[in-house]
Amino acid sequence: MPRVTSALLELCRKHRVSVADLNGRTFLRDRGLLIDRSPFPGRNFRFEREPGNIFVGKSERIVRTLLTDPTKLWSQSEIVKRTGATSGLVSRITRHLLRQGFLRRVDSRRFFVVSLSPLLDAWAEADNFGRRVTTHRYSTLSGDPLELAKRLHNELTHAPDAPLFAFTQWIAGWLRHPYTEPPLVSAYVSRLPSAQLLDRLGLRPVSDAGRVWLHVPKDEGVFLERRTVQNLPLVSDAQIYLDLRKTGLRGPEQAQALREWEGFCRP
Repeated sequence: MPRVTSALLELCRKHRVSVADLNGRTFLRDRGLLIDRSPFPGRNFRFEREPGNIFVGKSERIVRTLLTDPTKLWSQSEIVKRTGATSGLVSRITRHLLRQGFLRRVDSRRFFVVSLSPLLDAWAEADNFGRRVTTHRYSTLSGDPLELAKRLHNELTHAPDAPLFAFTQWIAGWLRHPYTEPPLVSAYVSRLPSAQLLDRLGLRPVSDAGRVWLHVPKDEGVFLERRTVQNLPLVSDAQIYLDLRKTGLRGPEQAQALREWEGFCRP
């Protein structure tokens, strides 16, 4: 194997399966023997056509779709339709995921996610929220987060100049599986609302804190696989989890509670 990912290594450790790669990473376990060695410094061997980072851009869209229902049998054509990625890219990424042990084939056309956790953990390890979004913060006199979210939804739905949007982080996690009270309202927007729309919403830009955070993503794939809860559009469960992991204000607690919930990443 050219390269063993951290997620695959943990899976091998769990099931006591030996594995090694061309970078020197080695895990060998047998009766009376244990070798657990890190890769050689400076070595990063991979096949020329092996994807570098599958958790960015349209490649990331494929992973997001697969995690909407880990129990489902997927076909390449369905993923192409749902992600907008080319058939060539979908083929390349799914082959990579099969080689890494994240997917398993049922037949020549269909495959499924072997286990949600390893693939989600690999995505979380590679994710860098600050690099994939630009965040704009706003103050508001509105108090209740749910009422504020509903006001945002009403204005952004009916305004002719409104951007595409979907709620994430605390308010989305709370709507999916209440655990901590949402301290603020955050949403992805395809572009910032006009000054007139912000004024109607009573939002004033601030450099820090704020009660409303609007995230402009580099890739609009975050808007794929949305679901509606209490008439509010939310990003996918896996996306909510990623967006909460490294925030403050009890965000990691809400993320973990959401992940442990039996409805997580289920249709």
